[in-house]
Amino acid sequence: DGFHPGAAACAVWAAQAADALRQRLGA
Repeated sequence: DGFHPGAAACAVWAAQAADALRQRLGA
């Protein structure tokens, strides 16, 4: 999968989702 215009927004969303998951797991 190459670069696409929404790559930056996707990365930001992924980072926020991962952080929320870590908090939910209490890590």
